[in-house]
Amino acid sequence: MLQAQKEPPALVCVPLAGDPAPVLNALRDAGLRHRILEHREHLARMGAVPVLVLLDETDAEAIAALRGRTADTTVVVRGLTAAGEEALVRAGADEVLDLADVTPARLTRALHRARLRRTLSDDAERARTVAYDMLDRLPLALVLVRPDGRVVHANTHAKRLLETGTALGRNRGGYLVAAHADETSRLRSTIEAVAEGGALPDGTMPEGAIAVRPRDGGTPYAVIVVPAGPANPGAALFIADPEATFTISDARLSALYGLTRSEAQIVARLARGQTLDQIAADRGQQLATLRSQLKSVFRKTSTQRQADVIKMVLSGPAVIAASAADSEASPDPA
Repeated sequence: MLQAQKEPPALVCVPLAGDPAPVLNALRDAGLRHRILEHREHLARMGAVPVLVLLDETDAEAIAALRGRTADTTVVVRGLTAAGEEALVRAGADEVLDLADVTPARLTRALHRARLRRTLSDDAERARTVAYDMLDRLPLALVLVRPDGRVVHANTHAKRLLETGTALGRNRGGYLVAAHADETSRLRSTIEAVAEGGALPDGTMPEGAIAVRPRDGGTPYAVIVVPAGPANPGAALFIADPEATFTISDARLSALYGLTRSEAQIVARLARGQTLDQIAADRGQQLATLRSQLKSVFRKTSTQRQADVIKMVLSGPAVIAASAADSEASPDPA
């Protein structure tokens, strides 16, 4: 005969300091299922389990064990101070309660708030991870900075650009710098003005544009600076690297514009800067054949010139990488 499995406890209670009786009585009176673990080493093992911890706010070892937990954590402290509460929240506590304030109702609300805060925090972290992954797929370098120019985040393209230091880089303090000192000054001034300028009279947000010269000469890097948003003081820099290469999927071009595989390969090469003569030589085809295929592309995409086709591709979704890894790949030969 099969026996019903015992329902797991709602949370684990770890009393590390003071008299646990008020907390345990409140849990019992509130009808909250729990089990008790009395050793501090158990706290580190309970990373994925909701816990209720009774501790002394000066217990540095126990507070350190709160860091990195992936489940909600409620802490009860005897003689809680404002400084102690701040330290516990910084360490990872989702809810902090003074032992003198423990009642069944208050403890139940605290545990509920801890669960809700952890859920919201986890959702926000997942959203941020997804957002950063999406930024890595853009064909542009993107850098997020604080108003003072310190780099907060750089997508894959931007990291590569900053590491080379050809036109832009990051100094030891983590601040964005240009290859030429005068442009660093202009860049910082533009970032500060955009980040702190607020909305213009017509309701639009200010933006700045600056051309940054490579260290050894060559085509300047075009940089557009826009506000990061009212909830995120700082600025976002979109950087066009004239030397950058990117992958354009033939299959995606075919699906978007109804092109044959051969037509899509020609369009992808044109978008990457090749001429028809270069494409013909690389593919071993007659120039007349390519021109005939290009006319078919014009008809299918309602365009009339190569420039129109290139603009259509570069301004459309075909240049967005299918994954962050794809954004780092070199263009495949078509």
